[in-house]
Amino acid sequence: MSHELYYTSVPRGLQPGSRGFCTVAHTQGLAAPLMQKLEALSGYRPIFPPLDERAHLNPVAYSHLLVNVMGTTYHVLSRVCPAGLDYSERTNKFAHHVALEPSEVPPGGPAWTLKQPGFSETAWQGEPRLLPRGRTAPHGDVRPSVAAAWKQLAGDAGWAGVLAEATLADPNRPIYLVTDLGVDVLALFAEALALLPPERRWSVTFSTYFATVLPGQTCQWRWVQKDSPEAQNAARQPGNLVLDLTSRLGPAKGGVLVECARTGQAPPRTPAPSQTASTHLRPPARSTVPPPRAEFVPEAAVEEIRASRTVAEPIPIAAQTPEAKVGLDPWETKPRRKKGASREEPAQAPAWPTFVGAFIGLLIVAGGAYVAYAILTAESRVDELISKVAVTKPETRPEPPPPPPPPMKEEPV
Repeated sequence: MSHELYYTSVPRGLQPGSRGFCTVAHTQGLAAPLMQKLEALSGYRPIFPPLDERAHLNPVAYSHLLVNVMGTTYHVLSRVCPAGLDYSERTNKFAHHVALEPSEVPPGGPAWTLKQPGFSETAWQGEPRLLPRGRTAPHGDVRPSVAAAWKQLAGDAGWAGVLAEATLADPNRPIYLVTDLGVDVLALFAEALALLPPERRWSVTFSTYFATVLPGQTCQWRWVQKDSPEAQNAARQPGNLVLDLTSRLGPAKGGVLVECARTGQAPPRTPAPSQTASTHLRPPARSTVPPPRAEFVPEAAVEEIRASRTVAEPIPIAAQTPEAKVGLDPWETKPRRKKGASREEPAQAPAWPTFVGAFIGLLIVAGGAYVAYAILTAESRVDELISKVAVTKPETRPEPPPPPPPPMKEEPV
């Protein structure tokens, strides 16, 4: 079920006691968290004041954003525009938001939906009120055609394909579109989104008058005015793709979507992103890690494996049951089951750690034996040296006392 909300400046709002900028209408049953987020998306900064002769050049802010509330992701399509002066003679604005559930979105995409006549309200009239139900989005799809708006502004319709291919290569990369005032930016975005598969169009978020990103929100395609602070900031930040359409860009370089934008032919269902040297686009590198189970082998990979084999053999697909998968695909990581075995045998651990441990233990034992042998040998050598010293040393005997002097003879008188 879709929901709507109208936001502007009035002397009396829908909620009791509200006035000034507030909600003047919304669908019955609109949850308070979703209402608060829609009101937060109602900001607008006019470039020229209401009484300025250039006020008609103020851009209309069309946007498609994803809002998650209580586990439900809503596709919020918004139109915010200047609304002259309010009841207090101050600058006014008017915002109309339509929140669609995923089951309600048409295949044409968000920009195509916003371009449909009568889908978005352009002004507020009447008294504050509750809406019995939200409007239904128009159902339909875009027809393949030449990107005429891009051709007129950039000189080559292929630049619409550059924008589309950049999104396929990196969906999280911010892309800035820089133009002068008075350009139909919604038409540019619609032509680029038409080159994407229908299931990818509603994953792209955009704003035709970008100012800032609210917490928890993402905005991939962003229009900014030339020489504005947002344009200068975008040029300084690394990783951004900036397409400056204020002058002719020359021939676009890219892949199949670039050619489809030029010729008007229908793009393939799953176009591959190209490597464009002029805009430094790099598609994500293909992973070389095989998927963990055959159930998750993508269909494209199955076709590639089937084409590379010389002998036809069955390829496991998601429809096979685990009991029927006796022979596994080369992308699988589990060991094959032996014939006749009731269940898969556990993978054997490698034997090299055991041999390394045994070798280290042998080295420790040999080293200990060598040290013990060296100690015993040293002790025996010490004993041998001591014995040799004892044999070769001369025997020391005490010297005999000197003989007593002879008695003196007495001479006769």
